[in-house]
Amino acid sequence: MTLAKGVLSALSLFLILGILALRVSAQTPRKIVIAVSNPDNVTFFPIYFAREAGYFREEGLEPQLIVMNSDLAVKALVTGDVDYAASTATVAKAAAVGFPVKIIVSFFNGTDFSLVAKSEIKSPKDLKGKIIAVSRFGSAADFDLREALKYVGLDPAKDVKIIPVGAGPNRLVSLIGGKVDATILNVAESLRAQEQGMRVLLSTGKLNRQTLTGLGTSISKITRNRGEVTGVLRAVVRALGDFKDRKEHIKPILVKHTKIRPEHFDFIYQRNLEVLSGDGSLTEADVNSAYLSARKDVAAPASVALSDLFDLTPLQEARVK
Repeated sequence: MTLAKGVLSALSLFLILGILALRVSAQTPRKIVIAVSNPDNVTFFPIYFAREAGYFREEGLEPQLIVMNSDLAVKALVTGDVDYAASTATVAKAAAVGFPVKIIVSFFNGTDFSLVAKSEIKSPKDLKGKIIAVSRFGSAADFDLREALKYVGLDPAKDVKIIPVGAGPNRLVSLIGGKVDATILNVAESLRAQEQGMRVLLSTGKLNRQTLTGLGTSISKITRNRGEVTGVLRAVVRALGDFKDRKEHIKPILVKHTKIRPEHFDFIYQRNLEVLSGDGSLTEADVNSAYLSARKDVAAPASVALSDLFDLTPLQEARVK
């Protein structure tokens, strides 16, 4: 073999290996981390369904879904340890006081919560002087409770005692165990409470517009990783569409994932469908409660407008493709 032929062969081999490496690289999905505070809750289901249906994979993405306290998740967005946080209520509050984060898609612009009480409490007005549990002050459950109390003519600050006891399962146990007189529970937890003899007094989700779950991310991510962001949005918007229009398609996966009883599916599905953001969008009205709650506790909050809490331009770009 001449020197020229040897060089040519080496170059050909180099080019072939380079092409193969590019193909492997193109086929390797990009790993992203999404923080979810309560994986069993139906309102987080679009993320899990998008993964189960392969929608992330079709966008070249491999999501790692980790369970994390929502406040911690927002801080992790800023440090880059988490790429996306699914509790948009918490993202909204952080953005309201100047954190460099924004909501990019909203799954539900209202909760599937209900006000649930001991069996002897016959109506919401009977809660006067009683103890009512929420997850924590300033949470979605807290917002819903206060609106529900005002709706029935009670003053949340004077007529009841509101205490924070943690996530839904904790509130359910506190109610059944008699430590509180009433609490706010999601629709699946409300059904479990009824099985234990508790009484559902009022559906609260329609009384208070608020973004509950979806995806928030850092401003830096939106700016520097636009392609990834729009790919994530395409995946979850497809899942939202399935939730809205393909009920029987999502049923077996939702039942398995959330561990609800199959006979409860229709009721739970309908309650969540009532507050679903079908196209992933939200308005200033959906972040107003979080905005006001976050800023009232800060002595000199940064100059932030309601419109600064979310950025829907990547969502609009994702719909174009």
